[in-house]
Amino acid sequence: MRFHFTKIISKIWPIAALPALLFIFQNCGVVRPGVENADYASVSFMHTGQETSCSTCHELSRPNTTVGFIGLDANRPFDYFSHASGTDCVSCHTPQARARTRADWAGGNYVHSPLLTACVSCHSSQRPTTIVNGFNHATSGTGECFSCHQSALKSSFSNISDWSGGASIPATLVWDPSQDISLVAQIPTYMGTSIQSLEDQNQAYHMAMNHKTTQLNPNDLGRCVLCHAGANEGVYLPGEFHPSLSAANLGQPTSCSDCHNSAVRPVGFVGHADVTRNPQSKVMKHDAVVWSKNAAGNYVATATAIINSDCATCHKQPGTAWKSTIYHQSLVAAGLTQPSSCIDCHANSRPSGPVPVVAGAGTTKFDHTNLGGDGDCITCHTNQTAWAGGLFHAAMGKPGTCVSCHEFAAQLDRWLRWTQSQHSI
Repeated sequence: MRFHFTKIISKIWPIAALPALLFIFQNCGVVRPGVENADYASVSFMHTGQETSCSTCHELSRPNTTVGFIGLDANRPFDYFSHASGTDCVSCHTPQARARTRADWAGGNYVHSPLLTACVSCHSSQRPTTIVNGFNHATSGTGECFSCHQSALKSSFSNISDWSGGASIPATLVWDPSQDISLVAQIPTYMGTSIQSLEDQNQAYHMAMNHKTTQLNPNDLGRCVLCHAGANEGVYLPGEFHPSLSAANLGQPTSCSDCHNSAVRPVGFVGHADVTRNPQSKVMKHDAVVWSKNAAGNYVATATAIINSDCATCHKQPGTAWKSTIYHQSLVAAGLTQPSSCIDCHANSRPSGPVPVVAGAGTTKFDHTNLGGDGDCITCHTNQTAWAGGLFHAAMGKPGTCVSCHEFAAQLDRWLRWTQSQHSI
């Protein structure tokens, strides 16, 4: 009986012990504890060095603190608390033959995604506290680094020089399309020294900005947010220069040519309309040129520009309005020389028919059309702030007859003729 019981036990004990053996020797498919323990240092998994993923085994080993961190480098900022969560370890760490301790993970190099659009969460500590290449980060670079330093994404950021190549202030004229101005200019067609016709032409001009202008204090010029409300977020449009200066109680420029060169000056007649002109036209021609006599004695247009002065000579409301200016009086106020020719602007300013002129010898009438007044106005009108006081004889010499202009002379002539006829003189 005893033998029979022993025989039965000998047959069933391996079956009864099987669960225990499986529990002791199980290996596959079990998630190991995410704890580094020196007691298990003798156990290691030999990596091939060709692994394409680490997170399957090491996700729970991802650090979330700098405590005990090996290779901590203040010059290489990193989000040590999320530790690139969501990124596989192999993206930064080269698999070692073994990975048993923290030291085996040292030397990782975070590779920035080309789709990255933010840097400041990690790199705010690298923001310069002194002016770099004329740029003050403390006042103008307090926003997202990515706005200017997109090229730095390829860097390891091991040195401050890795930030080089940041987009600086524009080196050329730039503009905000929303600030463009449009106007209707009148393009003249000349016949001799008179204007035969005028054609309307739509023109558009950029209100350009020179970010290296000397008209603004460098400290103010370096504060991008002064004119660009979204500069700290990398948004530079819209940008407003003159209104922003007024809002900040800063003085307006005293010169315009840094930004508004000759390319911005309209072509043709612009400004308000003058109904006294014939044909009627607007009053100002920024592209006016000097006229002079050719070999045949006829007036012709030259390539010599008349207007070379800065816009601020006449335009006293920068950024507010271009209108309400007076050209010749502005030159006088600025102590500048008046033009040497009038035809290009005033070819249609000549009166039509005889006009009365008050002269010391009595009432005088002058007909610009028929009596030699179709030349350059400056020949007779030396006072260019008013048409009064024109001197015909001083410029043109003695004419063959006086009666065409001088009514008194005509009356005297008729009286003399009558007297001669009555007295047989």
